[in-house]
Amino acid sequence: MADPGCWLLHNTVTTFRRLARKEPLLVQQWGLFHSSFAGSLLAGPFSQLLHVLNQVDWRVETPFVFDHDNCRHHLLSLPSAALVDLLTDAWYQYIAQRAPHRKIMTDLAGLDSKLVQR
Repeated sequence: MADPGCWLLHNTVTTFRRLARKEPLLVQQWGLFHSSFAGSLLAGPFSQLLHVLNQVDWRVETPFVFDHDNCRHHLLSLPSAALVDLLTDAWYQYIAQRAPHRKIMTDLAGLDSKLVQR
């Protein structure tokens, strides 16, 4: 969480989820945004959510998110601990994808984040 990018990913997703759970209208607006999305990210919560999730190779099909392993998760009903684990793993995968240019780090694809933490 000391990495600013990791913090931004966690903070954006968990804050969005907290607000969406409180306000059903936000979920409806999110669905409308997603159904009419033409590829241009603007300022606002929906674009920011897409930005941070796309960064870690996740995709959105409101109210579901598909992680980098293409597993589908309901963003609003996923247990908090599971969401934190998934986001942490996504960040580890993101960092691992950017390190293979180093000779000793060529085989980082698909690393196990829990094993790395140990």
